Amino acid sequence: MKKTGVFKYIPYWLITLICINWYSCSLMPDKLKTAEQLIEASPDSALRILQQLSSEKFNCEADSALYGLLLFRALDKKLLPLKPYSLLSFSLNYYQRHHDKVRLAYCLLYKGRSDKYALRYDDAMDRYLKANDIIQSGNDFLLLGRINSDIGDIHDIQKDYTLARKKYQLAYQYFTKLKLQSLAFNSLLDIGRTYHTAKEYHTAQHYYRKAFRHVCDSIQYGALLQEIAINHYENKQYDSALLYFRKVISYPYILNNRAIRYYYVADLFFDLQQIDSAGYYAKRSFSYNPDIRTRRECYRILTNVAYTAGDKKMMSVYMNRY
Repeated sequence: MKKTGVFKYIPYWLITLICINWYSCSLMPDKLKTAEQLIEASPDSALRILQQLSSEKFNCEADSALYGLLLFRALDKKLLPLKPYSLLSFSLNYYQRHHDKVRLAYCLLYKGRSDKYALRYDDAMDRYLKANDIIQSGNDFLLLGRINSDIGDIHDIQKDYTLARKKYQLAYQYFTKLKLQSLAFNSLLDIGRTYHTAKEYHTAQHYYRKAFRHVCDSIQYGALLQEIAINHYENKQYDSALLYFRKVISYPYILNNRAIRYYYVADLFFDLQQIDSAGYYAKRSFSYNPDIRTRRECYRILTNVAYTAGDKKMMSVYMNRY
């Protein structure tokens, strides 16, 4: 059939290229939608999808903005560094211009978390309060719970425990409305920690016991046993502390929690004047990626162990590392 109109001047290879490009672009939003649907229940799968994409290949700003927000949500769920920061800034600016309240509030939440991790607490609080104001009248209880929980973190860091508890309690109420057991568990743990830090050990224990009903897996169970053990230890209830530490030592953990467990066990054994055990567990802590505070405390214990044993050479080594 004879070609007519403008198409007779377009080479077949160009038409094919246009079709391929249109097809690949049409797939992008579908992949974003799939990632958004998976983000809460299966963040691993969502992150894999997002890592296969690139914001530079999207044809419209809406897709680029959603990509940046979803990537930060997935990274946060997996406890990974929140970067690149420019992606989230683009998303935040887009949703400010287009008045998408929920997505704008999520951007502010993750901006706030980036500030919190960088110890910029005033900036973090400013973003959290803006996010809270934006959706205060809405019914996105999951987002409201997360924002209030993060506001509680800032109050806790600033040692304003009364305000911190109010925010954690509000977060707990939002999470229980949605029957989100794991997040409700974290809120009770946060409340208990504020009482522990304030040396109100009996009240802290009350909230830790209350958290048992919300435990979802062995990692949470181990985290709860760890908090109970530490609470007993700080309250100088050494027998109870040792009982719980022995229970929790082999439980699954995240990040550097096992290093922390070994450090506390080492400190406990030193207080019980079991010097060899104290040195053993302090050294074991170094095998589990301890943070700088935990490393420092383990060197303190090892310095004291060496001093007690009369080993001046090793005492000098550990003191310098401390």
